[in-house]
Amino acid sequence: MGRILIHLDDQYGGTLVCPQCSKKYLVDLRQQCPTLLERGGEKHATIACRCGADIAVTFDCRRHLRKDVQLRGTLREPRTQVPLSTIVVTSVSVEGVGFLLTQPLHLSLGRLYTIRFRLDDSERTLVQETVIIRRLQETLVGAEFHPSELYQHDLDFYVYGADLLPPPRQVLTPR
Repeated sequence: MGRILIHLDDQYGGTLVCPQCSKKYLVDLRQQCPTLLERGGEKHATIACRCGADIAVTFDCRRHLRKDVQLRGTLREPRTQVPLSTIVVTSVSVEGVGFLLTQPLHLSLGRLYTIRFRLDDSERTLVQETVIIRRLQETLVGAEFHPSELYQHDLDFYVYGADLLPPPRQVLTPR
């Protein structure tokens, strides 16, 4: 049996459905696994169901859905709009993007840049946004849209599809 992905809300709560017996459990990471919150990166655990199954889970603490993509674009200097590098956008959410630089480039955490790419939707929507670099790992970059309060209408529809907002989480207790 593979690892199950559990999406957590901003209170670190989510729902687990046992793949063996279909029982539903409310998971509260802050109460049940507080040491996982102290670790960075992906959070993994094994949860024992009342039916005896051991369930391997990965917790996703992102506030918004992230969509995996392969979109070509450019990274630009924000004031002059001079292209610095071609990029491949690998993931997009309503808050930011992940991308690969096509050639090594010295970037700085916390610095502003402009990214420009087209979505692969039917309109080939142009996305040109100011971003702030939040994560650097060689040529892999994570960036947040800046200012963060700016509403990304086109990205909302692109990421969430017909459902503009994700469905509300239901609080479930074991049966």
